[in-house]
Amino acid sequence: MELSAREYTVLAAAAGFCSVAGVGYLIQREYRRWRVLSAHMAQYYADFSLSPSQLMDLRNDFIEEARKGLRGEKSTCLMAPTMVDILPDGDEVGEYFALDIGGTNFRVIHVTLSMDKGEVVHVEMEDNAIPEEYFTCHGDMLFDLLASALVDFAKRHGRHSDDRPLPIGFCFSFPCTHTAIGEAVMVKLTKKFENEGMVGQDPAKGLQRALDRQKGNFKVAALINDSVGTLAGGCYVDADTKIGVILGTGTNACYAEQRSNIAALAKGRKNGREQQHPLMAINTEWGNFAAPSSPFTDIDRELDEETPNAGSHRFEKMVSGMYLGELARRAILRLAEQAQLFGPEVPPQLREPWALTSAALSKIDEDGSWLLSTTARELSETLGLPAALCTHTTCLRVKQVCHLVARRSAAVVAACLAGLLQQIDRDGAHTPMAPTTIAVDGGLFEHYQAYRAYLREYLDQMLGKQVSSLVKIVQIRDASSMGAAYLAAAIDEETQ
Repeated sequence: MELSAREYTVLAAAAGFCSVAGVGYLIQREYRRWRVLSAHMAQYYADFSLSPSQLMDLRNDFIEEARKGLRGEKSTCLMAPTMVDILPDGDEVGEYFALDIGGTNFRVIHVTLSMDKGEVVHVEMEDNAIPEEYFTCHGDMLFDLLASALVDFAKRHGRHSDDRPLPIGFCFSFPCTHTAIGEAVMVKLTKKFENEGMVGQDPAKGLQRALDRQKGNFKVAALINDSVGTLAGGCYVDADTKIGVILGTGTNACYAEQRSNIAALAKGRKNGREQQHPLMAINTEWGNFAAPSSPFTDIDRELDEETPNAGSHRFEKMVSGMYLGELARRAILRLAEQAQLFGPEVPPQLREPWALTSAALSKIDEDGSWLLSTTARELSETLGLPAALCTHTTCLRVKQVCHLVARRSAAVVAACLAGLLQQIDRDGAHTPMAPTTIAVDGGLFEHYQAYRAYLREYLDQMLGKQVSSLVKIVQIRDASSMGAAYLAAAIDEETQ
């Protein structure tokens, strides 16, 4: 049956109308999607960006929590006296050892310190994996493992002493209550460790007994954690160092406080030597800091509730390298679910917890390519997203989310650093500003150049350019290990 010319005209008009209507529908749908996506992004910018007044409120709340901790009152910041009241100054000379344990590996280190101030002649370092059975064995066996490795290491490198015990610094990054510079009581085991005979005991004495069993002529001179090691490491290379910070998988800070301000220092706790110094290193344990001004979002709460230590260490969960990638993933997932960031379907890989690492986040944030090709590659490699889903618009939104999460981390760290600087009168408010150095260790700070710039930017903003120009933020690599050795040297020289 043939159609008439009039019928052809009607059909053509109808087809044209449907085509126009279809295009109109698609445009309308994309416009609605764009509006929803823009609204979500606007909320993210509001939630993750901190105004100058918010930063000041956070700084003030941190100072209040810190001072409560120093007074021995209930506080989210432990402010634990480390009993370390002598720090290296770069004049230490000689050969010293250190042991560093805190995760799935332990490190043995030997340093030779030069007569030139702050110079290291030689470093020998050896990392050892902890065999699986040592995570559940008796504590004595674990200490025997450490002692045996140290004694063997010293023998292989021709380092031994027949006359006097060689001082060693012991970096033991587990919760302890310190009673002297080389004495402590272990509070609890963390990470994978489930060893009997350790909680309630002195880890320094445990290591010393193991060294004696190995016939090693060593003496445990100092027991510290990684934040104290960072402070000590900074002091050795720069006498103006007043604060040590860990910015890696976790976060913490240690600083030199006036002994007179430490009301929490219990009677009978001593530095282990006759001489008392006016300053003592304080372990803030700021990872647990919490205050009404903390910029804790719904996404933070969601993540916190799904962690084994829900309700605690919320500051660390906003800041550290362990959590930044996961925070960004959850924020991106919301955009995918509620604003169709990747289209009608949510990529299944995006639902996998911890699929987006902080290393990937840093690469995405630092992506300066015109087409955001690095972002597209990271989405493909880490989340398995097909190239068709990694459009420029999608990559731009992902990059913005990563940027916001990272900047907030740097902002809250800067606020707390400003609080510590005020606490030690290094903010120029009451006395002329003196050169001050903040030593930092950790992969987040070391490998993430943009993060370092954000931290500097926020500190400049809070202190003012004139004061901030006198505050250096320096990276100290292997700080916990090197700092333990430097501290052993400082104690050894004072007691000779």
